Amino acid sequence: MKRRRTVWPVPVAQVIEFRARIQNALILGLAYYLSGRSQNDVDLYVMINAYTEPLRFTIFDGIGKPWFRVVDTSLASPHDICASGSEVQICGSKYLVQPRSIAVLMQ
Repeated sequence: MKRRRTVWPVPVAQVIEFRARIQNALILGLAYYLSGRSQNDVDLYVMINAYTEPLRFTIFDGIGKPWFRVVDTSLASPHDICASGSEVQICGSKYLVQPRSIAVLMQ
């Protein structure tokens, strides 16, 4: 099945929430939310830490359902990427992303 091109019905800033941590004009981290609603798919929240120290991100609460960790590149293999059905539920509204790592949550 061919996926159709995504069309944003509202300005992108309202659909995808971007959060950047900036220090001395350098972006230290970035987080964004991707809604899977139009594709009848899961929602994703991606957090990227480009800094040399851990960064604590506030998790976007899109629809009030729990978030599950799918990817955390700071963890040793095979724990860095969860197999389908073995995702780890996240408790709380914060997630600590380790230096130079990416974490992906799904809802």
